[in-house]
Amino acid sequence: MKRFLDFLVLLLKILFKQKEANQQAVITDIFQEESVLASKEIQAPPRQQTTNTIDSEEHFDQVIVPHKKTKLLSKNFYIDEFQCRCGECKTFTISSELIKRLQMVRDEYGKPITVTSGYRCPAYNKKVKGVPNSYHIQGLAVDIAVISSLDRFLILKAATKYFTGIGVAKKFIHLDIRESSPVFWTY
Repeated sequence: MKRFLDFLVLLLKILFKQKEANQQAVITDIFQEESVLASKEIQAPPRQQTTNTIDSEEHFDQVIVPHKKTKLLSKNFYIDEFQCRCGECKTFTISSELIKRLQMVRDEYGKPITVTSGYRCPAYNKKVKGVPNSYHIQGLAVDIAVISSLDRFLILKAATKYFTGIGVAKKFIHLDIRESSPVFWTY
């Protein structure tokens, strides 16, 4: 949001400076200023630690891990958002294609997305009652929190373009990049 506001301020400055200049000069300046903004390091805002109280829906991790501002995997997603929530795993696998597609959904949705589950080790997957051959274990799936029907609709509208496995529950959406034919289900 700050980046967008900075861009608008720069745009207004340029427009007032170039009021009498031709339109091509204004457009050139706008694109130059935008490229300066785009080259700056992009950081998502820190998230607060919260605890979900959902216990009736399977496949939904109970704790959302706060960001430590670790390595960015994309414009809006940090590596720690996708780590196993068991607290014991030292390494994990997550698909770069999954991150790329999730970022495209985030860009279309236009609001922050909270990852509630990314990679799961087999032990943690069993603990949260995930299916034995879960795409989470392979680093090919993510669960994201949804808080309203409108958010669910907007996320699904974008997700159907990029994901082949989509599961919908009351408080979360499962997205995966399985190689089989597209599948859609509800919990």
